[in-house]
Amino acid sequence: MSALLTLRAPAPWRRVAGAVRLPVASLLAALVVSGCSTGSYLVLVKDDDGRTGVVDVRTVERSVRLDRANTGVPLDGSATEPFEVGEDRIRTDFGPAIAARAAAPQTFLLYLESGSTKLTPESEQLIPRIVEAIRARTLPGVSIIGHTDTAGDARANQRLGQERAQLIAEHLGLVARGGAPARLGDLRLGDLTVTSHGESNPLVRTPDNTPEARNRRVEVTIR
Repeated sequence: MSALLTLRAPAPWRRVAGAVRLPVASLLAALVVSGCSTGSYLVLVKDDDGRTGVVDVRTVERSVRLDRANTGVPLDGSATEPFEVGEDRIRTDFGPAIAARAAAPQTFLLYLESGSTKLTPESEQLIPRIVEAIRARTLPGVSIIGHTDTAGDARANQRLGQERAQLIAEHLGLVARGGAPARLGDLRLGDLTVTSHGESNPLVRTPDNTPEARNRRVEVTIR
Protein backbone atom coordinates (compact mmCIF):
# COMPACT_ATOMS: atom_id res chain seq x y z
CA MET A 1 0.00 0.00 0.00
CA SER A 2 1.37 3.39 -0.94
CA ALA A 3 1.47 6.31 1.47
CA LEU A 4 1.75 10.06 0.96
CA LEU A 5 3.94 11.88 3.47
CA THR A 6 3.55 15.60 4.13
CA LEU A 7 6.01 17.50 6.32
CA ARG A 8 5.20 20.89 7.80
CA ALA A 9 7.41 23.54 9.43
CA PRO A 10 9.70 23.96 11.26
CA ALA A 11 11.74 21.29 9.51
CA PRO A 12 12.84 21.98 5.90
CA TRP A 13 11.68 19.78 3.02
CA ARG A 14 11.81 19.57 -0.74
CA ARG A 15 9.65 17.87 -3.34
CA VAL A 16 11.25 15.25 -5.60
CA ALA A 17 9.36 13.72 -8.55
CA GLY A 18 5.97 14.21 -6.94
CA ALA A 19 7.02 12.80 -3.58
CA VAL A 20 8.13 14.56 -0.42
CA ARG A 21 11.72 13.96 0.66
CA LEU A 22 12.06 14.38 4.39
CA PRO A 23 15.23 15.52 6.21
CA VAL A 24 17.05 12.63 7.87
CA ALA A 25 17.63 14.80 10.95
CA SER A 26 13.87 14.97 11.55
CA LEU A 27 12.59 11.67 10.14
CA LEU A 28 14.13 8.20 10.09
CA ALA A 29 12.47 5.60 7.88
CA ALA A 30 13.21 1.90 7.46
CA LEU A 31 11.84 -0.03 4.48
CA VAL A 32 12.15 -3.31 6.34
CA VAL A 33 12.77 -3.76 10.05
CA SER A 34 13.55 -7.44 10.53
CA GLY A 35 11.52 -9.08 13.26
CA CYS A 36 9.61 -5.88 14.01
CA SER A 37 5.94 -6.40 14.90
CA THR A 38 4.88 -3.27 12.98
CA GLY A 39 6.87 -4.08 9.84
CA SER A 40 8.01 -1.00 7.96
CA TYR A 41 7.37 2.17 9.91
CA LEU A 42 8.35 5.82 10.29
CA VAL A 43 9.45 7.48 13.48
CA LEU A 44 9.67 11.22 14.12
CA VAL A 45 12.66 12.43 16.14
CA LYS A 46 14.00 15.82 17.14
CA ASP A 47 16.38 17.47 14.72
CA ASP A 48 19.86 18.65 15.69
CA ASP A 49 18.66 21.93 17.21
CA GLY A 50 15.96 20.25 19.32
CA ARG A 51 12.94 21.09 17.18
CA THR A 52 10.28 18.62 16.08
CA GLY A 53 8.45 18.98 12.79
CA VAL A 54 5.03 17.63 11.77
CA VAL A 55 4.51 14.65 9.44
CA ASP A 56 1.19 13.55 7.92
CA VAL A 57 1.18 9.95 6.63
CA ARG A 58 -1.80 9.57 4.28
CA THR A 59 -3.18 6.45 2.66
CA VAL A 60 -6.43 5.95 0.72
CA GLU A 61 -8.27 5.01 3.91
CA ARG A 62 -6.88 7.44 6.49
CA SER A 63 -4.34 10.05 7.57
CA VAL A 64 -2.15 9.80 10.67
CA ARG A 65 -0.23 12.79 12.01
CA LEU A 66 3.10 12.64 13.84
CA ASP A 67 3.77 15.84 15.80
CA ARG A 68 5.62 14.56 18.87
CA ALA A 69 9.16 13.25 19.07
CA ASN A 70 9.61 9.48 19.34
CA THR A 71 6.24 8.60 17.86
CA GLY A 72 5.84 6.32 14.87
CA VAL A 73 3.35 4.97 12.38
CA PRO A 74 3.39 1.76 10.27
CA LEU A 75 3.51 2.26 6.51
CA ASP A 76 0.90 -0.40 5.72
CA GLY A 77 -2.00 1.94 6.59
CA SER A 78 -3.19 -0.25 9.48
CA ALA A 79 -2.89 2.34 12.27
CA THR A 80 -5.31 5.11 13.18
CA GLU A 81 -3.06 6.61 15.88
CA PRO A 82 0.72 6.99 16.32
CA PHE A 83 2.55 4.65 18.69
CA GLU A 84 5.33 5.50 21.10
CA VAL A 85 8.85 4.48 20.09
CA GLY A 86 11.38 4.25 22.92
CA GLU A 87 15.01 5.32 22.61
CA ASP A 88 16.22 1.71 22.87
CA ARG A 89 14.02 0.66 19.96
CA ILE A 90 15.14 3.63 17.86
CA ARG A 91 18.77 2.66 18.45
CA THR A 92 18.02 -0.97 17.57
CA ASP A 93 15.96 -0.31 14.43
CA PHE A 94 17.66 2.81 13.11
CA GLY A 95 21.15 2.66 14.61
CA PRO A 96 22.94 2.17 11.26
CA ALA A 97 20.95 5.01 9.64
CA ILE A 98 21.72 7.36 12.52
CA ALA A 99 25.41 6.47 12.43
CA ALA A 100 25.60 6.94 8.66
CA ARG A 101 23.94 10.34 8.42
CA ALA A 102 26.18 13.32 7.83
CA ALA A 103 26.78 15.61 10.78
CA ALA A 104 25.19 19.03 10.49
CA PRO A 105 27.53 21.86 9.48
CA GLN A 106 29.02 23.88 12.34
CA THR A 107 29.64 27.62 12.09
CA PHE A 108 31.87 29.69 14.36
CA LEU A 109 32.09 33.50 14.37
CA LEU A 110 35.38 35.10 15.34
CA TYR A 111 35.50 38.84 15.99
CA LEU A 112 38.42 41.21 15.42
CA GLU A 113 39.65 44.58 16.57
CA SER A 114 38.84 47.60 14.42
CA GLY A 115 40.91 47.91 11.25
CA SER A 116 43.16 45.00 12.17
CA THR A 117 43.67 41.26 11.96
CA LYS A 118 43.85 40.91 15.75
CA LEU A 119 41.24 38.64 17.32
CA THR A 120 39.33 39.73 20.39
CA PRO A 121 40.36 37.76 23.52
CA GLU A 122 37.01 35.90 23.55
CA SER A 123 37.43 34.83 19.93
CA GLU A 124 41.04 33.77 20.51
CA GLN A 125 39.74 31.27 23.05
CA LEU A 126 37.52 29.65 20.39
CA ILE A 127 40.45 28.50 18.23
CA PRO A 128 41.02 25.19 20.10
CA ARG A 129 37.29 24.40 19.90
CA ILE A 130 37.29 24.96 16.15
CA VAL A 131 40.33 22.71 15.69
CA GLU A 132 38.60 20.03 17.76
CA ALA A 133 35.44 20.33 15.62
CA ILE A 134 37.47 19.90 12.43
CA ARG A 135 39.27 16.85 13.79
CA ALA A 136 35.97 15.28 14.82
CA ARG A 137 35.05 14.74 11.16
CA THR A 138 36.30 12.45 8.43
CA LEU A 139 37.54 14.35 5.37
CA PRO A 140 36.05 17.65 6.59
CA GLY A 141 35.36 20.64 4.39
CA VAL A 142 36.25 24.04 5.85
CA SER A 143 35.11 27.44 4.61
CA ILE A 144 36.70 30.60 6.05
CA ILE A 145 35.19 33.96 5.07
CA GLY A 146 36.58 37.29 6.21
CA HIS A 147 34.27 40.27 6.78
CA THR A 148 34.68 43.92 7.70
CA ASP A 149 32.47 46.81 8.78
CA THR A 150 31.87 49.74 6.43
CA ALA A 151 34.51 52.01 7.95
CA GLY A 152 37.07 52.96 5.27
CA ASP A 153 37.40 52.19 1.56
CA ALA A 154 35.49 49.22 0.13
CA ARG A 155 38.49 47.92 -1.85
CA ALA A 156 40.72 48.16 1.20
CA ASN A 157 38.08 46.32 3.21
CA GLN A 158 37.99 43.55 0.63
CA ARG A 159 41.74 43.09 1.10
CA LEU A 160 41.40 43.30 4.88
CA GLY A 161 38.72 40.59 4.86
CA GLN A 162 41.06 38.31 2.90
CA GLU A 163 43.90 38.99 5.32
CA ARG A 164 41.63 38.17 8.24
CA ALA A 165 40.47 34.91 6.66
CA GLN A 166 44.03 33.87 5.84
CA LEU A 167 45.16 34.70 9.38
CA ILE A 168 42.46 32.44 10.83
CA ALA A 169 43.47 29.61 8.50
CA GLU A 170 47.00 29.96 9.86
CA HIS A 171 45.77 30.16 13.46
CA LEU A 172 43.90 26.90 12.92
CA GLY A 173 46.99 25.25 11.48
CA LEU A 174 45.40 24.64 8.09
CA VAL A 175 48.01 24.15 5.39
CA ALA A 176 47.53 24.05 1.61
CA ARG A 177 50.58 23.90 -0.64
CA GLY A 178 50.46 23.89 -4.41
CA GLY A 179 47.87 21.49 -5.75
CA ALA A 180 48.06 19.17 -2.74
CA PRO A 181 44.96 18.69 -0.55
CA ALA A 182 44.79 20.98 2.47
CA ARG A 183 45.69 19.42 5.80
CA LEU A 184 45.39 19.98 9.52
CA GLY A 185 48.46 18.19 10.77
CA ASP A 186 47.97 14.56 9.75
CA LEU A 187 44.27 15.09 8.87
CA ARG A 188 43.44 15.55 5.20
CA LEU A 189 40.65 18.02 4.44
CA GLY A 190 37.97 17.40 1.86
CA ASP A 191 38.31 21.02 0.76
CA LEU A 192 39.44 24.37 2.12
CA THR A 193 38.07 27.74 0.97
CA VAL A 194 39.59 30.99 2.23
CA THR A 195 37.92 34.09 0.88
CA SER A 196 36.68 37.61 1.64
CA HIS A 197 33.30 39.30 1.50
CA GLY A 198 34.78 42.59 2.62
CA GLU A 199 32.01 44.94 3.76
CA SER A 200 29.40 43.47 1.38
CA ASN A 201 27.79 40.94 3.75
CA PRO A 202 27.31 42.57 7.18
CA LEU A 203 25.56 40.94 10.09
CA VAL A 204 24.24 44.37 11.04
CA ARG A 205 23.20 46.83 8.34
CA THR A 206 24.84 50.23 8.82
CA PRO A 207 25.43 53.40 6.79
CA ASP A 208 28.75 53.73 4.99
CA ASN A 209 31.83 54.55 7.07
CA THR A 210 30.28 53.16 10.25
CA PRO A 211 32.38 51.11 12.70
CA GLU A 212 30.44 48.06 13.92
CA ALA A 213 32.11 45.37 16.04
CA ARG A 214 29.68 42.62 15.01
CA ASN A 215 30.58 43.10 11.34
CA ARG A 216 34.33 42.75 11.94
CA ARG A 217 34.36 38.98 11.89
CA VAL A 218 35.59 35.78 10.30
CA GLU A 219 33.05 33.04 9.68
CA VAL A 220 34.36 29.46 9.87
CA THR A 221 32.00 26.73 8.63
CA ILE A 222 32.87 23.05 9.02
CA ARG A 223 30.93 20.38 7.16
